[in-house]
Amino acid sequence: MVSVVAGAALLSGCVAADLVNLAVHTTEEGFSVKYFPKLERGVAIEPSLKAVTAMPYKRHFLREEGKCQFDGVVVPWERTWPVPVQSGDSGSQNMLPPEPGKIAGYASVIYQRTCPNAAPESILHVGIQGTGVFAKPFIISANSMAAQDVMDTPVGNRPQWLSQVIKRLVDLAPTHSAAKQAVVIAQDKLVEASPDMASAIKAMVQ
Repeated sequence: MVSVVAGAALLSGCVAADLVNLAVHTTEEGFSVKYFPKLERGVAIEPSLKAVTAMPYKRHFLREEGKCQFDGVVVPWERTWPVPVQSGDSGSQNMLPPEPGKIAGYASVIYQRTCPNAAPESILHVGIQGTGVFAKPFIISANSMAAQDVMDTPVGNRPQWLSQVIKRLVDLAPTHSAAKQAVVIAQDKLVEASPDMASAIKAMVQ
């Protein structure tokens, strides 16, 4: 990143700022892919485990994929596993019990990439989508999302919520057009990511 910043110092105005910005994004990404909601105005998210919200995404405009469009959905997830927590100054560890039925966060599932002069391509990139500091979940264009390519990620390193998010998409697809579109387009990758859902996924898209 230092070399990019140093080079940017020889430039001027917006070009230098854009290069520095890109360098920072590159450093932040590491093994993830950084996306930004492609929004002109904020979108309120229904705080329900039975809600799926369509969400368009984009990459940084200086990226190779900067001119591509990305289709995604925002899906709530619940924590169905215990989490170890440190207790005060004693350093002792307690287990926070699961909280099924309560929204723990929102996942973004990006399922299609469309680039100029190329056919749309199904992908499966997932990550936690921030929803701001408002009383109700609300997404703006600045709420960037660091995603991982599920197909390139070992099973043990995938998010714990991935299987339930896929199941939620499949379960809601019959009544939610955004969920159905995601499942239809990314069906092969969803089956590969969650083989136990293969029959349900194939039945839904027929």
